[in-house]
Amino acid sequence: MKYFKKIILIFLIISFPVILLADFKVGYYSLKSDKEKSFFNGIKKSLPNSEFIKINGKKDTDVDIIFAFNYRDYTKSSKLQKKIFYACFDKKFSEKLINNNLIGAFCPSLPYYQIIMSIKNKFKDIGSIGIVLHNESTIKDIAKLRIYNPLIRLYEVSEKSRVLFKFKTAIDENDFILLLPDDFVFDYFSFQKILKQLINNDKLFAGYSKAFMKLGAAMAFEADYFKEGIKIGEFLKNIKKSKVRKFKRFYLENIKLYFKDE
Repeated sequence: MKYFKKIILIFLIISFPVILLADFKVGYYSLKSDKEKSFFNGIKKSLPNSEFIKINGKKDTDVDIIFAFNYRDYTKSSKLQKKIFYACFDKKFSEKLINNNLIGAFCPSLPYYQIIMSIKNKFKDIGSIGIVLHNESTIKDIAKLRIYNPLIRLYEVSEKSRVLFKFKTAIDENDFILLLPDDFVFDYFSFQKILKQLINNDKLFAGYSKAFMKLGAAMAFEADYFKEGIKIGEFLKNIKKSKVRKFKRFYLENIKLYFKDE
């Protein structure tokens, strides 16, 4: 029995370095935003035995895969003949970006249906939700959900001078206002005025950041990029197992919800 235990112990000692080398080397460029850092920390959580190497761009680094978080880093990666995963936080992903090296892409568009249904389930007495938008991509994404009137009413704005008027109309015609990220709608001049309209009319509204809770929102939501990173890390584990043979697109699924009374 003692002899058998010694054999097992020797086997574990010999195998231990192999276990450490079971994962792979991940290259990445500078992480600039909090969401990029949170996303990448989730990946590290899924791949505890991998080596993470910062790429300086001056030479072809010895890595198995490169993570790019913006188009500039993606184009630099494409020249290195390495497998690439593109977390496109900077722009909407295009089919034109797919090439032989790209194994996956993360598209961080908010899960609008999940957010809208969370509002409806929490605030059961509301009859309609108004959304003021300029961003054409977001408008199309919501239109695809096919949950328009009477629940969702979109107010498209194309002129800066009409933003506040559109919000006044939306506030008058709906029980709840959903604020979604849109740089055209929310700028330095309009942000405070929009919030003042909502508060003065005692209107229930949801904001796209936890910070809105301190500004009077009944609800807020944020993408949980850490959990998204964990999800992508699980996908990457299959690269070494040769199970990744074609490009795969990932969408944001995990969000944090905050409510005024919780």
